[in-house]
Amino acid sequence: MSWQYQIIKTKNGYQICEVYYTKGKPTMWTDEVSPSGETLKELKEDFKLYRQAFKRPILEVKGKKLI
Repeated sequence: MSWQYQIIKTKNGYQICEVYYTKGKPTMWTDEVSPSGETLKELKEDFKLYRQAFKRPILEVKGKKLI
């Protein structure tokens, strides 16, 4: 299983979430998350990962699945 930050469209708008993949398919996701770190350097690194979400396809919640 792997994960990445990805934009998800919900009935309430767009948010960045952690999306977990199994065999290349999204299987789980978190509620909206925000960049964090114990140091300023860690926060900057996490923010870089967030920016990558804008380069990926936007997923949409349909029922209990992401498409």
